[in-house]
Amino acid sequence: MTVPIVGYVVMRVGLVLQWLRAAAGDSAHKRTCLRYALGVLAVQAFWVTALVAGPPSWGPAFILIGFPLELAVPWWAERAGATPWHPHHIAERYSLLVIIVLGEGVLGTTTALSSTLDATGWTVDLVVVGAGALALVFALWWSYFLTPYGEILARHRDRRAFVFGYGHVVPLGALAAVGAGLVVMAEALAPEHEVPTLRATLAVAVALAVFLVSKAAIHEVLVGMDRVYIATLVMGLGIVGIAVALAASGVGLPWCLATLALAPASLVVVAEVLERRSRSGSAATTP
Repeated sequence: MTVPIVGYVVMRVGLVLQWLRAAAGDSAHKRTCLRYALGVLAVQAFWVTALVAGPPSWGPAFILIGFPLELAVPWWAERAGATPWHPHHIAERYSLLVIIVLGEGVLGTTTALSSTLDATGWTVDLVVVGAGALALVFALWWSYFLTPYGEILARHRDRRAFVFGYGHVVPLGALAAVGAGLVVMAEALAPEHEVPTLRATLAVAVALAVFLVSKAAIHEVLVGMDRVYIATLVMGLGIVGIAVALAASGVGLPWCLATLALAPASLVVVAEVLERRSRSGSAATTP
């Protein structure tokens, strides 16, 4: 058993002990806490058995079994009685995870650009890609924080909270993929890499489209989407499509990235304009 596996087991054992401690101190939610402890322990036993005794060729099968089991533990445990939780705290935890994922993308892109800079020196393409990558990351950050998830969760402390929690797996994965795509774009500028412009653009465009659609799907389940939200989503996806079309027609990689950055940025601009108009209207009607 390797050191990372041992560390992972120790962390999960600590989580089990915390749930047992909660069960001992909160009689009203004792059954739920015990279910959590039992579920986490059972899934951890599955992973240890799979990693230690299972053939390496069965790895994908273990993942297909273990991942749903992980997701099933909270659903099964909460059926014994919902645990008390602070909606704004939960929203903050997810928002911090978004920041971490975006930060990893910035770090990877910066490292790749530094390597390219050492090989080629300062070029217009390098500057545009660096600026475009930062603009895209900041626009994604801003577009995520446009939605007041804390207030939404406070109003909907029902099963829709599971949609918020589990649903974030897709947009978070998409953000990580956007970061990986930005690294591909940065590396494509280096002379030793022969990455076609269309392929590098698609590496970011597909992940960006998945993020926009999955975030909209979560919004739809939680509070519904009005016509403006749908229109801005279509506009954002249209801009992504334009960037791909530009890459297919031979436009340079830096300008395709700059176009992609406009997709989430356009959502931010529209939202901010509507917010300012709403505030102006409220101020005008106030006696």
